[in-house]
Amino acid sequence: MMMRWVWVLVAGLLVVGGFSVAGGAPVGPTLEGGNVRVSNQDLITTDAFSSQVGPPPDVLQQNEPSVAIHPTNPNLVAVGMNDVRTLGLSNDAWQGLAVSTNGGASFDFEALIPGFPGDTSPQGLVSPIRGNRAASDPWLGFDTFGNLFFAFIAFQRTPPGRPDFEPQDTNAIAVARYRVTGSGVVYDKTVVVERGTVGLGRQEDKEALAVDTHAGSPYRGNVYVCWARFTGAQDHLKVAASSDHGESYRLATIATASRTVLMQGCSLAVAPSGDVFVAWRTFDVNPRTANPRDSAIFVAKSTNGGQTFGPAVEVARFVDYRQNTSRTPPVFRTFALTSIAADENGVYVAWQQRGPGGDADVVISRSRDGGQTWEAPLRPYVDPPAHQIMPSVAAAGGKLSVVWYDSRSEPAFTPRGPISGFCPSNATDGTGCRGLDVFYAQADTTAAGPLQFGPALRITTQSFNPNLYGSIKAISPFIGDYIMVAANREAAFVVWTDNRNINPTKNAQEDADVTTDPPGLINFRSRDSNVYFQRVRK
Repeated sequence: MMMRWVWVLVAGLLVVGGFSVAGGAPVGPTLEGGNVRVSNQDLITTDAFSSQVGPPPDVLQQNEPSVAIHPTNPNLVAVGMNDVRTLGLSNDAWQGLAVSTNGGASFDFEALIPGFPGDTSPQGLVSPIRGNRAASDPWLGFDTFGNLFFAFIAFQRTPPGRPDFEPQDTNAIAVARYRVTGSGVVYDKTVVVERGTVGLGRQEDKEALAVDTHAGSPYRGNVYVCWARFTGAQDHLKVAASSDHGESYRLATIATASRTVLMQGCSLAVAPSGDVFVAWRTFDVNPRTANPRDSAIFVAKSTNGGQTFGPAVEVARFVDYRQNTSRTPPVFRTFALTSIAADENGVYVAWQQRGPGGDADVVISRSRDGGQTWEAPLRPYVDPPAHQIMPSVAAAGGKLSVVWYDSRSEPAFTPRGPISGFCPSNATDGTGCRGLDVFYAQADTTAAGPLQFGPALRITTQSFNPNLYGSIKAISPFIGDYIMVAANREAAFVVWTDNRNINPTKNAQEDADVTTDPPGLINFRSRDSNVYFQRVRK
């Protein structure tokens, strides 16, 4: 068997394969290989978008990635993403899937979820979300029965959409199912969980998915999906469960209706016992007062396979760190969403909040008693002056993994933001750009006392400017609202949105009038943001 050696310089010691040369003691997590670009293929060859500066041909945006690792085959890695490679077909984004069969060293399979605009495949023609013009918010999970599940939202930005759509059915929570094969995955079907409308009324948003893969769980194989339904008066948290491997989904009963005004950003985790935890946040109704009373994190638990969820338990109240997107000056948006994980030692929730100095802090709270009580939030890493945003957590093998965007490379930090970015003048790619990086830290969940995180590990091998124009029509910067980490006993798997491939000089030539942003400009990589992947040895 060939041994892989990982060479890292940590605190002045040369580290080989995760052990210090000086004494042989473990030194913590290390990178396995370099950053891997996930999105590489030109999936739509009939449009005008083909790179004029060399391969790879994909010059359009991907963001908001989700990652899933097969529970028994860690070489099988799936990544979902918001994918703008459908721009020439619909002037909008769809959902892209990339699959690696070598543990993330490369992603050789890429495809769009069937049913996308212009899809004439047999699978696409019978898809229940066919006719929608856009799709967003990927969330993936494998089960132990040979399935990969891909949850997303399909919608029309301008109802009613397809002529045979009912006006009230222009928005849908859907889950695509893929069958695991010896060489990857094959698309099977898509099931609609719930339909609604675009705009306030009955609009679904920000879904998440979790799969029960625990051998000792009575509900092993169950699939859970949560989302927010915007009603215009009182938003609702909704959860659905499938006990037949994704053939159908039933809505859960949730005892949280009185606690979900202005809620969003749910996430799900399944404990080894089979208990299901759903987390979400509420919004401050008057953020100008910086009053944290209405900004809070809640968690509810199901002990019966997602049929019912108990009362909402308040984890913490906080002041949100927000950036509203703008074009002049260029600013990307960020606000607090939740990420939740569970193992045999506890339940863990992460979010971003405004710290005492006004900057953005990542914090994590833990429950040791099944979600009844929660420890005071703590920071996984006390950074130099910088903003930390968009955390994601995963728990496996007695380790809690957390990743986040970190702004310690930004050129002009200000405590209250916004986060700044920089690229050299006349740059043709992201070399020399600054603004954001991705960092990783982990804690031993088996240890007594408060969670204690080790040194933070920089994931990105190159910083990037988050304030380049990267949305569908170049109206304003956008790097998505979340990144993600998944984990097994040996490793963590990280995905994020990265602007290192954008041509900053060409990007600066874009404006809000898309008629002046022809394919030729885009084909010089004026907005080639991409999803990147990194494997971390724990």
